[in-house]
Amino acid sequence: MAVRLLVPSVALLGLLILAPTTSANHVQCGDVITESVKLDSDVACPADFEGSALVIGADNITVDLRGFSVLASTYDRQQTAIATDRPHRNVTLRRGTLAGGSVDALPVVAQLSDSVIRDLDAEGVSGMSVVGDRNVIRDNHVFASFGGIQIRGDFNRVLENEVFAVEGTGISASGRGLELARNTVTLDRGYGFHDAITVGNFQDIQIHRNIVSAFSSDGIVIGSGTGALIDRNIAVHNANGILVNEQAGEVVVSRNQANDNHSSYLENGTGIRVDSTSTVIERNSANNNFDYGIWAVPGVVDGGRNTASGNGVADCVNVSCR
Repeated sequence: MAVRLLVPSVALLGLLILAPTTSANHVQCGDVITESVKLDSDVACPADFEGSALVIGADNITVDLRGFSVLASTYDRQQTAIATDRPHRNVTLRRGTLAGGSVDALPVVAQLSDSVIRDLDAEGVSGMSVVGDRNVIRDNHVFASFGGIQIRGDFNRVLENEVFAVEGTGISASGRGLELARNTVTLDRGYGFHDAITVGNFQDIQIHRNIVSAFSSDGIVIGSGTGALIDRNIAVHNANGILVNEQAGEVVVSRNQANDNHSSYLENGTGIRVDSTSTVIERNSANNNFDYGIWAVPGVVDGGRNTASGNGVADCVNVSCR
């Protein structure tokens, strides 16, 4: 019996010895990544290095920073922590810090589709600039001198990010089928001459459950495009909490909270302002804003059940409020 038990035990031990193991990879400044890697240390570029710290150079790979940092060179304003050499698909970039030796660094500049960027701390002159389709950008912390997250393409999703931008727009997006959800976007109180979230050239998008504070500028700005659901957002401490421009069509503004909006720089503040007659306004609350709770051009669709109180000039214009 003992011999019979020993033989399979030895065989099993052999299998364990021969079994492949997952290990970290040593990556250096300037490397082009063409297969999945897990970092084993920080990647820091010297000040005189001209180029991207790491370059994504293949489809179907995962770049797992494992909590380490990728630091771009300070050679000039165009240095990036991570970039792509050309458009790629099915890439995952996750778990670490992307920054540079100065605020002029660019953490991520990428052409990606069907990819995921998540769980990153990104700091630089801008946060993330991504061009491509069907991407997910989620659970990131972005601190930017100018723009926080810029995304262009179709069916992209930007979810649960925390974005702070000093002078630029917090999240700027365009494309079909866009979803912006559960992001917290804050601009600097002293410099904020851009908007927390702005979209344009869009079709059939959803912006919901975000929290926005732009202070001297606007919270959520809907530019030119067709088909937008603006739902259950919280807009506080903006010039206009939510602004729908006249170039936007087929917009629904529903169940948002737009309170305490007041730009100290311009001495104005409106909870929800709608300049497009092709807009349904329903079930929003707009309280204690400097000028108006809800201001709309004549001809908008009043979906009812809007509430407003304590606004400086008037609670609601061209829609009924309780």
